[in-house]
Amino acid sequence: MRWSGYRPLLAACLAVACLGAVGDANAERVSVRVEQSGKSSLITFAWQVPVAHKHSVEDGRVTVRFSRPIEGDFARLAAELPDLIADPAAGADGRSVSFTLRKPVEVFAFYTGTGVTVELFDDIKTGAQSASTNADGPVEVPVEPVTASRVKASAQATPADAPEIRVRTGEHPDYTRVVFDFEQDVPYQVSNDGGVVTLRFQQPARISLGALSDGGVRLIGGARTAVSGNATTVTLAVPATSTVRDFLSGPKVVLDVREPSGAADPVALPAATAAVEQPAAPAPETATEDAPPAQTVQPVETVEPAPPAAPEPAAAAEPETSGAPTRLEAAPTQDTAETGQPRALTPDGTRPAAAETAAAPETPAAPSADDDQFSQELSPRAQASAGAGEPTAAKVSATPGQDQLAFRFDFDEPVAAATFRRGGAIWIVFDKPMTVDTAALQLEAGEAAFEILQLPNENATVLRIRTSARYNPAVKRDGLAWEIDFAPRQMAPQAGLEVNAQPNSPVGARVFVPVPEPGRPIAVADPNIGDNFVVVPVIPLGHAVGRPFRFPQFSIQIAAQGVVINPIIDDLRVRALRQGIEIGSSGVRLAVTNVSEDAAAHAQLAATRTMVKAIEDLERYAATTEQFRVRRRQLEAAIADAPKRGKAAARLELAKFFFANAYAPETLGVLRVAIEDVPPLANDPSVLVMRGGAQFLLGRYDLALADFNHESLAENDEGRLWAAATRATLGDRIGSARDLRFTGSIARDYPRALKMPLGILIAEVAAETGDGQGAKLFLDALNLENPTKGEQAMLQFAEGKLRELDGDFDGAIGLWEDVLESDHRPSRARARVARTEMLLKLRRIDLRDAIEEYEKLRFAWRGDKLEFDNLRRLGSLYLDEGFFREGLSTLKEAATHFRDFEDAPEITKQMSDTFNTLFLGNEADVLDPVKAIAIYNEFKELTPAGARGDEMIRNLADKLVEVDLLDRAAELLKAQVQFRLVGEQKARVGARLALIYVLAEKYQPALEVLQGTDEPNIPAELAAQRRHLRAQVLTGLKRSGDALALLEDDESENAELLRMEVFWKNANWRDAAKSLRLLVKLSGAKPDEPVDDVQATRIINYVIALTNAGGERAVSQIRREYGPAMAGTKFAEAFDLVTAPAAIGTLPPEGVPAKVQEAETFLTAYRDKLKDGVPLSSLN
Repeated sequence: MRWSGYRPLLAACLAVACLGAVGDANAERVSVRVEQSGKSSLITFAWQVPVAHKHSVEDGRVTVRFSRPIEGDFARLAAELPDLIADPAAGADGRSVSFTLRKPVEVFAFYTGTGVTVELFDDIKTGAQSASTNADGPVEVPVEPVTASRVKASAQATPADAPEIRVRTGEHPDYTRVVFDFEQDVPYQVSNDGGVVTLRFQQPARISLGALSDGGVRLIGGARTAVSGNATTVTLAVPATSTVRDFLSGPKVVLDVREPSGAADPVALPAATAAVEQPAAPAPETATEDAPPAQTVQPVETVEPAPPAAPEPAAAAEPETSGAPTRLEAAPTQDTAETGQPRALTPDGTRPAAAETAAAPETPAAPSADDDQFSQELSPRAQASAGAGEPTAAKVSATPGQDQLAFRFDFDEPVAAATFRRGGAIWIVFDKPMTVDTAALQLEAGEAAFEILQLPNENATVLRIRTSARYNPAVKRDGLAWEIDFAPRQMAPQAGLEVNAQPNSPVGARVFVPVPEPGRPIAVADPNIGDNFVVVPVIPLGHAVGRPFRFPQFSIQIAAQGVVINPIIDDLRVRALRQGIEIGSSGVRLAVTNVSEDAAAHAQLAATRTMVKAIEDLERYAATTEQFRVRRRQLEAAIADAPKRGKAAARLELAKFFFANAYAPETLGVLRVAIEDVPPLANDPSVLVMRGGAQFLLGRYDLALADFNHESLAENDEGRLWAAATRATLGDRIGSARDLRFTGSIARDYPRALKMPLGILIAEVAAETGDGQGAKLFLDALNLENPTKGEQAMLQFAEGKLRELDGDFDGAIGLWEDVLESDHRPSRARARVARTEMLLKLRRIDLRDAIEEYEKLRFAWRGDKLEFDNLRRLGSLYLDEGFFREGLSTLKEAATHFRDFEDAPEITKQMSDTFNTLFLGNEADVLDPVKAIAIYNEFKELTPAGARGDEMIRNLADKLVEVDLLDRAAELLKAQVQFRLVGEQKARVGARLALIYVLAEKYQPALEVLQGTDEPNIPAELAAQRRHLRAQVLTGLKRSGDALALLEDDESENAELLRMEVFWKNANWRDAAKSLRLLVKLSGAKPDEPVDDVQATRIINYVIALTNAGGERAVSQIRREYGPAMAGTKFAEAFDLVTAPAAIGTLPPEGVPAKVQEAETFLTAYRDKLKDGVPLSSLN
């Protein structure tokens, strides 16, 4: 090794300077977006995963702190908001970002999806007053919901000592902002009922509404305020289609009213309710131990169980909570202990007179024979002890989509459910108590859910979700999991429940809703309306009341799942029996009557009316194998013998014969000839049903639907049957269930060749949509048809679906395993899917086992929607297990081979989302870099256009450089600078590519890249960086003179480092010593003071240069000044060697310790920094 080639450790400092500070190794790189809207400047930190945050403003500097480490390009904030922001910087803790405000603004912070947005609002005003800046101090935004109960209270006079709260407004191009300037944190709730926005603050306050009251603010049609107890209510009128968002900014409460999507005029402000005097609450110091806590709203009675009916008189002395009626009155919380026994419901309002004397315990009533009889008939779910055990953490997820929102609730046992719309929100109720992380769920749901609240209830899980008024819920089940989908649709159950008035029931007048084994009745207080109602969740899928029923003492509303009862009287009783739900009264007799004779006759007529068919007596065309040939010849002969006018009719007879015996191609051929002879036959209902049915049997479902949806079949029940069967086969089981249930009786009269496939399909759909009784009826009937082995396999598969519905999972698995032993390939394929999914849900197999089962299906079944669905599921399983290449490859196969399928675009989107997550999120961190580049190259057509694609390429290049795959990284960035980038970004990425070439000692390509990416008007910092890289390249090309000339006017420390390296390489020790003397001074090293590693490195290199230059006096002086300090460093031995008098002017290379020579290699130090986790893209 030649001494002139020796690179000093000092050169390593260039790497440090170029790379910048090394952040937290676990920091997430977060992109930062800046937007401006009117007087608002929005800075969004686009986190991929939700993160808690807080912000503060101190001495004009804003600091935003996150709960996880963060990295990003924060310097651009000052460039994009130069008039507003200065000196943006990452915090020393690695978890914060701060910047200085150039002028006073209002600062807000709130979530936007998974990101965090900081809004800087300039000049919010109220009246003639200008907005002030935020008060100094931290502002916490936790990822937890506000759990305070909402209680509706009446208005009263505002207390004299109530604080005065200023209200400010700001009008923006796309929204109006209202700010309530509370000076301390106040719990609050917001509701929006069709444009009437109500804010309830849990504190009496004097709120001056100003211009809001008279409609002088855009999008606000009026406002009023009222105080009731310890709460203040503000009511605003806004457009009915405006979205309303609320959040906190410190103690301030902020409300944004967005531009309406429909009519622009605000709704009318409802008339104010009359004030009701509140009874004074007892002072805390006078309350007895047994007394209830003081209430700030009107007195209400909590649920108190009445004494039970008991078989022995002695039992009456010790009341129990089970088996007895209970009374429910309006209360701020729902802590009712419920056992499914009769309950009394007292609506919100004045306490009944009888209730005023309820202080003394009541004597239990003697049991009646009826009560004892019906206690044995309670639903098993209702008999489960209420409030037993602590609530478990809910396993719930939310998935927003295109104009829809889906929730999934996973359970390990059967759970009854209810969902419906009430009071401007969708409610979800389960009869199992759970704790739901509503804040995390809100983040997953995004903007589709305006607010998610869990109401307290010891016996159930009650969720209230505010969404667009266009949304209504629909339910599905996946094993034990409930899937509830919100979308624009009419509220309707899949299986409508009957509501039977029974005035002469043996137990007294009652209304009875038949439903098998309903869940426990759940008492709920609506925080928005302020009334009480009862929800009875049910297990059968899609079972609910499909139209409203109103009785003098209560009403039953429409639901998508379960039964919802709104009481009007105080003493309404609700019981869940084995056979259904009983609604009665413990006091006044229910005013229900029998259905009139006319109404009963019309109902009977509707239930028994003759189905409108397109083909009459189709069953008479059925033929056995022996009969078929003979009958076919007869019909063909009839066509030949028929006169010209009669040939069309004869051909239709032959077509019916072929269709009745499921000879689909023959049916189509005969019909085609018949229509050619008589074109009007193309619109005949019987022809449409036969032609569509033949297409259905051949699997041509699009052509089949075109016939079944023809206007000639608009009022035809047989057409509805076949259309529903086609939709069900295509996957719309829920949407087709009602038509199949209504028209399924037509299939019972079909010939066996049609009855079996249609009947099995109807039974499957019934089982999958919760109609167990309908499924059983069809299966029992079909089993009497002497099914073939193939048909027996189909029936066993459907029977397994019914067992799954009933909760007999082992029975279902056993039936599907029997099907796997059959010779019917379609049923074997479906049974393998059903069995695999059930075992996976029961956690009896893991994802890899499931993948193995689905891989078997790739060869067992090919070519239709079943293969498409199987490939889609297999690809998803691979992705869930972390096999990204296999998953993307499988999904690509499905999207390519079935590109004409309706769901194919969803697979393409799934692939794109996965690809983005891999290379823009954190998933790529778990990938081996070689695998990462292989996946990218194989699926690079998924690279998004624009800035996201550029960021993806940069991230991948960072990863490749990190593991020294420089050639691969160079290929990526070279294509980027050649084809994707312009302007500043081209210059910036060009500098990174040049550095990669320098690391690989490819100086000529590095120079070409720097020359090819020269761009005008780039930032000074970037220009300096590119100049220093060019000087390094010229040095590598042995063009030292050009390198020095390029640095001539550059007085930066980096430039001095580069000059020193040029002098060192050329053994120009005198000039090298001059540069090093300046570098030692710039490092802050001082005589007789301790030195750090950087200072020690520069000192020893300075001594080496002086020694070789013959500077004996200077070396001696350095030995005196820095000797004691250098003795405490790792370079102590080398320092003694090079400062010895004998070394002056004659220091051979081999005399320098190897560790010094190694440490002074510039490129090695650079690679070390990159391997330590500093990404290449952080270079500039």
